[in-house]
Amino acid sequence: LIYLSMVESGFISTAKSNKRAVGLWQFIPKTAKAYDLTITKLYDERLDIDKSTTSAIEYLQYLHKRFGKWYIAMMAYNCGEGRMSRAIKKAKSDDLSTLTNSTLKYLPKETRAYIKKILLLAMMGESSESIPPIIEDIEDNATEDINLIKKEALIYNLTPVEITKDANLTEIANTLDMSEEDLRKINPKPIGDIIKIPFDKIYLFYLKYELR
Repeated sequence: LIYLSMVESGFISTAKSNKRAVGLWQFIPKTAKAYDLTITKLYDERLDIDKSTTSAIEYLQYLHKRFGKWYIAMMAYNCGEGRMSRAIKKAKSDDLSTLTNSTLKYLPKETRAYIKKILLLAMMGESSESIPPIIEDIEDNATEDINLIKKEALIYNLTPVEITKDANLTEIANTLDMSEEDLRKINPKPIGDIIKIPFDKIYLFYLKYELR
């Protein structure tokens, strides 16, 4: 959740937007007051890192309690709980890949991009080499074939990822918004449950397979 703040303000506690949002967590006046942040001409508690973070935690906990899933809570933080509720009702689903579908457009473009940015930053931020952690998760005694996949992936700006046993390349290609032909070109012989995908597609894969 800390990456939500990074996307909101870039960790700049004095950040201000043209929508009157202020601070590390970019509270607008209405939400700030609802979560006990004082705003006067002389003092704005949205600029107080400790108090604004406490309020952000309370607000996110409320959104999580209402919607039941953290990724829904984060998107609601961006677009508003009313807009989020209407999107779920219209989609008849709270599935992340459905709600962020760029064709169906249940949510505003900004919100669809918002959750993807958070997830991508989180994934990169938790990796010591700025590449998805799946590379480090492969056991040291991995087979020679898997070690080869790792080396090729780094050379050609690809990343190895683990897929479910019942997954197929057609479904994965659709998820990644790329052609099945292109995906098969870089995976002529998938090894076990590990395939290679373009690094710039990792956030789409993460949405589909890491959070469901």
